[in-house]
Amino acid sequence: MPERHGFSDIAPARNAICEWRKGYHGYRPHSTLNYLTPRKFAASWRMGILTVTKMT
Repeated sequence: MPERHGFSDIAPARNAICEWRKGYHGYRPHSTLNYLTPRKFAASWRMGILTVTKMT
């Protein structure tokens, strides 16, 4: 099955999936973060621009 997507082995496929996941979760805005990317949210939180409150 890996060859169906251009991979001759499972290792390159795993690496491609890992890179995709990093980009998807790190650079894509999330509605739960007020439509900020996780990176921007974390940076804003570290600088004290945002505060995190627990939702009940």
